[in-house]
Parts: sequence; structure tokens; C-alpha cells
Amino acid sequence: MKYTSEYTAYHQDRLVLTPRKRRHTATFLYVEIGLVLVRLGKHDIPVYAGQGFWLPFDCLYALMITPHTSLHQLTVSPRVTVSLPQSAGHVIPSALLHAGLTALEPLSGANQNTQATRRLHGVLLDQLVTLSPAIAKDASYQCVAACVDQANAGRPLEGDNAHFTFQACTQLTYSALCEYLTVRQLRAQLKSGNKLEAAATSLGLSYDVALALSDEYHAVLA
Repeated sequence: MKYTSEYTAYHQDRLVLTPRKRRHTATFLYVEIGLVLVRLGKHDIPVYAGQGFWLPFDCLYALMITPHTSLHQLTVSPRVTVSLPQSAGHVIPSALLHAGLTALEPLSGANQNTQATRRLHGVLLDQLVTLSPAIAKDASYQCVAACVDQANAGRPLEGDNAHFTFQACTQLTYSALCEYLTVRQLRAQLKSGNKLEAAATSLGLSYDVALALSDEYHAVLA
């Protein structure tokens, strides 16, 4: 990293899967619209509209950013001298932190080394110090997390209320989530060296379904 902190805005029309690796930087995520799955160990932790999430230094994780998600990402260099949270988890951003991210959004990808911009980054770092990460426990989160677990297990979702809550929180249908998770599994199979037909068999998919997914998500699977 060139600076002690860097800001990126994501407004993705396509599925994004980041590699699972240990990152020496720390990262703050805030989802405006959509759903991000943070893969920690063997668990997918959902982060959806209105939620923040903190990932400390040297954390091993991967992200799945679903299509049409609007996401703020603030990455922090280990060179910083402030004391930042050392555990991962959901966080409630202050109004000042959210306002600062919104102010940086038009500058995503541009020169962030102006004096005014670096002062704003300094304010955001001060706000990050106050975060208290913890996995969310409210009823809406518990429902969304249960839906993600069901989708990972390949099970249908029962109950209109679960469908409604999941879609209201994430702006996604349950069937779309299942498809994105299948694409992630297919990607893992292909990256391990399997051909498409063998990958399909391993996942219990017909070759035609796997081929259709390969065509639709070729940029993700490449």
C-alpha cells in the first residue's frame, strides 16, 4: 500500500469472488445495498445493507460480493500507529464514519493523496479505533445467516417469512444465493485442476447445468 489507508467503492453488476488468503492489512467493510459473504474458517458470515464488518490485521478470509452490491471498503496499512480492533466481527459505524466513507466515494480509484483527502482518512482512522467487533445476534441477522447455511447445504428454504426476511435484508432471492454459492463451488473445483465434467459430477450437477453456469460466469471462473 502506498498510503496508510486506502478507500475503494464497489458497485458491481457481476459476482465477485476474492481468493482466500491471509492479508497483512486490516479492512473495514460497509454494505449500502446487497450482500457480502465473509468466509472465515469454514463459516460464511453475511454482511448486508446497513451493516459494517471489521477484519483485523493478518486475518485469513475470502469475500463473495453478490451482483448489484454497493460496498465501501477502507483498507488500513500495518504501518499505522493507532491501536485498532484485533478481532473480526460486525460493527456499528458512527455517523461520522459513514459520512466520511460517503465523502470519499466519488474519489474511489482517483488520487487520494490530496491534503484534504488525507485529513479525511485521518478522521476515519480515529473512528475505526472506537469499533467493537462482534457477530450480530439480532433476529434479522439470525434469519439471514440460517438462510446462508441452508443454501450451503443445498437444502430448500421453508417458510414464507424466511424468504421475505432474506430478500428484504439482501435484495436477493434465495434461488440467486444458491446459484452464486454453486458457482463458488464450481470455481474451487476448476482451480483444483478438475475439468468441467468432473467438477459437475463432484458437485452433483448435470453437465448441461455446469456448462450453462460456465458460460454465464466465465469471468468469475476463468
